[in-house]
Amino acid sequence: MMDVGTPAIPQSVMDDDQHTMAYYQALPYAQRLDGEAKNFLNDITNNLIACVKARDYSRGITFWVKQLAVYVSL
Repeated sequence: MMDVGTPAIPQSVMDDDQHTMAYYQALPYAQRLDGEAKNFLNDITNNLIACVKARDYSRGITFWVKQLAVYVSL
């Protein structure tokens, strides 16, 4: 029986970027991943710029900084 806190994938595999990339390439939509990531980052940066220009510091920038944190964690 596995502990609840034990990950299903060994930490050594998760830390190995080359090994992880092999999993990404096996996905049926692997060719779209780079383009989608670039589009997501482009949307984040454009909207952050728009929020700064509009001086929307409370809601707008907070939302897009959270989106940037999600992007970086992916």
